[in-house]
Amino acid sequence: MTRDELRKLWETPSNWSSLGRYHCEADPRLIVPKRIRFGWTLNWANPLAWPVLVVVIAAVIGFVFFRRFF
Repeated sequence: MTRDELRKLWETPSNWSSLGRYHCEADPRLIVPKRIRFGWTLNWANPLAWPVLVVVIAAVIGFVFFRRFF
């Protein structure tokens, strides 16, 4: 997929929810730039989005647990 095709998918309003979540099955990217603010967001149509979220949350909880008890 070319950059122009990806940009068109990203710019399509129907791929964005009112909460700023990106959901586009045609877009193969897992992480995309946010539309309104600075930063990045997940493409929730990508099958890896939920496992990545679980791993990030587990890492944060593990870090907090480790700092508190060790």
